Amino acid sequence: MWNAADFMRFFLALSLLTMVLAAPIEAAAKRKLSVDEQHALKLIKRADDAMSAIPADFNKAARSLRQALDLAPYNPSAYNKLATAFNNLKNYSGAVEASMKSLELTGGLGTGNRNSAAYENLAWAQLNLGDARSAIANASLAIQQNPRSAMAYALRAFAYEEIGEKEAKLISIKAAASLSSAFKGHHERALAGKRIFRRRAAATDERPSGQGPGQDVLGAIGLGVLVSGGFIGVAWYSRRKLLERASAAKIAAKNDALSSEEDDGPLAGKYKLSRIIGKGGMGQVWEALDLTLGRVVAIKLMTEDLSAMGEAGREYYMQEARTVAALHHPHIIGIYEILDLKSGLYLVFEMAKGKTIQHLLAEKHNLTFAESVAIMRPVCDALEFAHARGVVHRDLKPANVMLTDQGFVKVMDFGIARKVNSTVDVSQRGGQAEGNGIVLDHTRTIVGTPVYMAPEAEEGAVGAVSDVFSLGVCLYEMLTGRLPYDARGGLALKLERQYIPPSQHDGTLPASVDQLIADALDPNPRTRIRSAMAFRARLDELGSTAEVRRL
Repeated sequence: MWNAADFMRFFLALSLLTMVLAAPIEAAAKRKLSVDEQHALKLIKRADDAMSAIPADFNKAARSLRQALDLAPYNPSAYNKLATAFNNLKNYSGAVEASMKSLELTGGLGTGNRNSAAYENLAWAQLNLGDARSAIANASLAIQQNPRSAMAYALRAFAYEEIGEKEAKLISIKAAASLSSAFKGHHERALAGKRIFRRRAAATDERPSGQGPGQDVLGAIGLGVLVSGGFIGVAWYSRRKLLERASAAKIAAKNDALSSEEDDGPLAGKYKLSRIIGKGGMGQVWEALDLTLGRVVAIKLMTEDLSAMGEAGREYYMQEARTVAALHHPHIIGIYEILDLKSGLYLVFEMAKGKTIQHLLAEKHNLTFAESVAIMRPVCDALEFAHARGVVHRDLKPANVMLTDQGFVKVMDFGIARKVNSTVDVSQRGGQAEGNGIVLDHTRTIVGTPVYMAPEAEEGAVGAVSDVFSLGVCLYEMLTGRLPYDARGGLALKLERQYIPPSQHDGTLPASVDQLIADALDPNPRTRIRSAMAFRARLDELGSTAEVRRL
């Protein structure tokens, strides 16, 4: 296991690289900087020196970085460095806040953000705060942006250990060890069934001053990518201002071209409807402009069928929408707002432009193994995040997974966009533990697309393992261009496992894919792959290093 000296050597090497690469940028940037910004750069340099000293003085570094950010608050690298200092000082809540600010300044959580350093800092802080599932999600994002980061794989392994996912832990720590010999000891301990991570208690004072510099050193988590040090913030500050001005001009130019569906002006006084971009059993979807924030959104107008359910039915769907609106994840289409107006119920969504996987399959028939795995990984991350918060998708299918024009995977429609008159009432009971720790909830209504639904879901019992079954059907269809079951065959085909293994459709597929599909399509929820996280771990084990790209 790494000790403090190991982390310090790693940190020192990166800090020296930071200073060497940053010097030319500083000289070029100073001609355009204000007095405050120039002083901020000096403070950031002072923080670098404090963290690279032996012993490191993280208190001094944190003070200098706070002062720098007071003067120039648009510097993502400075926030990253502050998060590193806070992590070393065991001020984990401060590290979370600083990491999130860095991500916000470089594009937002998961929106193509290549700031893998901030994701690593964030994952470490969350891990030590006891939020292992969030740490897994952010370590996975770090890996997605920097597949050669041994530290990111190690962080994910630590988090898997915290929630008892032994198989996933072994896969991740093996990857870390293959990338850096520093983690070989961790891998050996994991193989021997020993723990490889121990949470470090947070400092009692969240603004620590008594902690000795360099104690319990985390090292350079967070500095591996932003090697230009604090000076990345100079370019970002200027670019941010230009983007803000350009965005405002675009919005002003478009306002006159937009036509509103509402005679009384913008919807809810703030949304100017533009055009219908989709229609379905639950209503129309409009593209609209949020006049307050200046962003394009999608608005779903629920049909009158919802009103026909009465007040209780309307409240049920409102509650469903509120639950999904609380899911904030880079691979989930977010709900910004729920409008319960006299004219109807409206859901305001994040606008994502691209192609659904259903669309891609219509164009290409099937996807390659590498493409399929690269798409399914973030889908698994999104599902695991939702499952950890008690939300089951219930209708996962290629039509509900989008690959955006920028190459990012987004999961849509978490269990609320179903046609009301097609639902079937079943008995309402709370979540019940079925064998092997599997929790199934007997729902108010049966929703979903039958061919993608788990056998138990067709009978009204849903849980995280039900979504795993849907993952298996989706992967099968992506790889082969076919569904595993004839839609007319009903439940019997699923219960009897009557499908052709994918390798018999495509001889180039690894044989291990057949076993993964078999374990995901197990009709018994007790013996099926038990979580989206475990499904993803199996995908990782197949060895594909594919990246999601524009297809």
